[in-house]
Amino acid sequence: MEGSQTCFFHPTVVAAAACDACGKPVCHVCRRSLNALSFCEACAANRHEQCPLAATVFALLVPGLGQVYNAEYRKGLWVFLTGWLVLPWIWGIVDARRVAGEIQAGRRPGAGVWPGYIVLAIKLGVIGLSLTYGFIVWGIVATLGMLASLISGTG
Repeated sequence: MEGSQTCFFHPTVVAAAACDACGKPVCHVCRRSLNALSFCEACAANRHEQCPLAATVFALLVPGLGQVYNAEYRKGLWVFLTGWLVLPWIWGIVDARRVAGEIQAGRRPGAGVWPGYIVLAIKLGVIGLSLTYGFIVWGIVATLGMLASLISGTG
């Protein structure tokens, strides 16, 4: 904080930091620290603390959901579409935890996602995974049935 600015909300109190979102000077009372950044109360209300554990759990539940939690939507879509190969899913779990940790430590900017979107993504992801894996199993069963009928000579 340069000079002796006063808090935007308390004009008689010396500011301790500036809000990283809007730039308003804030005192120790008004300052909210999220992901190693300083925010005023109004800007902090639109953000959440990034949690590596939450990112890991989301990535375990649905491939790519940890990336969505970290606001990396394209990467999340890639992991979701290739998650049935298992290795991208494992990579996605590790990546989601690593990125959430970097956001929490302030080494990477975090856009964050509202919790309601996470719930919606879980629901859509479970439906999508169910359909994807259902088609894979149906394809394997159909292929095995054709092979069995060819081998037995009835097809």
